[in-house]
Amino acid sequence: MRLLRTVRAVLVREWYVNLRAYRVSFFLSTGMASLFTLLIGYFLYHTVFAGRITEEFAALAGTDRYMSYLTVGVLVYLFATRLLYPVRTFLVEHWEGTLPVMTMMGVPRLAYHLGCVLFSALYSAVEVSVVLVVVALSIGLELPAVPLPAVAAALAASFVGLYGLSLVLAAVILSVRDRVVVEAAAFSLMQLLCGVLFPVGYLPRAAQVVAEVIPLTPSLRALRAATLAGVGVGGILPDLVSLLVLGIVYTGLGGVLLGRVVGRVMEQTA
Repeated sequence: MRLLRTVRAVLVREWYVNLRAYRVSFFLSTGMASLFTLLIGYFLYHTVFAGRITEEFAALAGTDRYMSYLTVGVLVYLFATRLLYPVRTFLVEHWEGTLPVMTMMGVPRLAYHLGCVLFSALYSAVEVSVVLVVVALSIGLELPAVPLPAVAAALAASFVGLYGLSLVLAAVILSVRDRVVVEAAAFSLMQLLCGVLFPVGYLPRAAQVVAEVIPLTPSLRALRAATLAGVGVGGILPDLVSLLVLGIVYTGLGGVLLGRVVGRVMEQTA
């Protein structure tokens, strides 16, 4: 019950903070970045490549509809990066001088972070919906009958995997006291390695191995299979299991690292 109360309290706090200080400019910047990525892809696809893709690309991507493939990739990447936004929360608490108070009051760190990530996931769902509507009205989307249970299962498993990864990144950011470099490096690697713009199969073998331990890779694979090919829960089960395993491993690792980093920070500020 204490964990649930912590999560609820964080959700309420985040709601009021964003209600009173909602950063429209930040929403516009993330939305425009996604739209510009799609716009560049649209022009490249229709002008440079004359609306054609190779058979190899279609086989690796699982579809011959490149714009739909790219749209799902960009939207899932937007969802993932916004969900990972709270990786900076512990550093912000440190800057504001409230991290020692949280620690001495015994606020469960994992539950606190879960509340932040959960609110960010709900927040990002609104942003993704807005971008999706703009894309659907401008360039259109070719989607089959989408199995909603498969999409829901993929999103839930993605949340678990990305939550675990966010704990590890939060520990790293608090340790180095710099969020900009860590976030930029992590998000750039995710966009390059995880198949946002092109299939992972085009990467060198070593890069493919690295990509598989980043939750965004199986998340994209599962959501593309469900939305572009109409695959049900059974067809994406390996990716769902992969996401859950990664989430458990990263949560355990992140919890240990975060505890040690917070302890070191408390010693340095005492």
